Amino acid sequence: MESTKAEKIQNTDIVPFKQTKSKKSVTAELPPSDIQWQMQKLEYEACLLDYDIRLAEHLAKSDLIPEHFRNKPANVVAAIQYGRSLSLSVSQSLHSINIIKGKPTLCSAAVMGIVLPHADEPPTVEHEKDQNGNVVAVTTTYHRQGKPFSRRFSLKDAERAQLLVNTGWKHYPENMLELRSGVFAARKGFPDILSGIYSSEEMKDMAELKSGNSGYGGNHRRSGNRLPQEVPTKVNTTTDSGVEEQGEETNEAEEGITEDKNEAQQILLTDEARMMLERCENMVELQEIWETNKHRWKNGLDEKRMKFLTTFKNIKKSSLK
Repeated sequence: MESTKAEKIQNTDIVPFKQTKSKKSVTAELPPSDIQWQMQKLEYEACLLDYDIRLAEHLAKSDLIPEHFRNKPANVVAAIQYGRSLSLSVSQSLHSINIIKGKPTLCSAAVMGIVLPHADEPPTVEHEKDQNGNVVAVTTTYHRQGKPFSRRFSLKDAERAQLLVNTGWKHYPENMLELRSGVFAARKGFPDILSGIYSSEEMKDMAELKSGNSGYGGNHRRSGNRLPQEVPTKVNTTTDSGVEEQGEETNEAEEGITEDKNEAQQILLTDEARMMLERCENMVELQEIWETNKHRWKNGLDEKRMKFLTTFKNIKKSSLK
């Protein structure tokens, strides 16, 4: 018996190799109840994916979904799956998720709504005002498990980020401060819920700054109620007969957005056009804004959006007469 024990001790170095070779899979070692649960989960996910694909084929043909999802069932499936991971319904996913430069984003209201069930209580929003009663900063505070998460966003922060160049934010600064402060605080306090997702407004503003289309005519500034006019430069060209001809060199800003601009920039142009037209105070200003920018808008907008803007322009003209 002693020799047998000694032999076993001497051969212990090969035991791990034998165990590794004949080791059972991790799944096989799980209790039968856990194995059954995993199999049911896989079957459920497979059935759910098939359901999403068939649903997306019909939704992509609908006019009730956002335009950037129409005739793109693969994007619809991705949006539904991504929204489900954030506890959003199919309808909420399609109307809250925006694809900007290939990255899914959520509107600010959706970002703050997702984290609300995980907070101890609704967030507190504090407004700081100047001597004239104008809001200059907003602080949003979320509480999670008794710990506060606050973020403050001020007009100075907006100026550094060049957000006030944007027409909408320039005239609605309080909304901008509330949305930015709320999204920043939500992302700070609930990183496991949001996974670093950006709001659509953030990505749109960044796209505007990069493309130079923010505000009234990109880098141009308004002077009173008039828009700066682009002055075409004269260029001389020589024909085969040696005669010089003068022509107009179209300014790049007048040519507008080229066809290779992505869908996000088209949406930005639509918002810009709508806000510019809505702010017109008289018919002269309306006509001037329209004539100055219509070439740039037409190149960046599809036929349906142009019909909407044209109809809006005519209605606006009639109401101002």
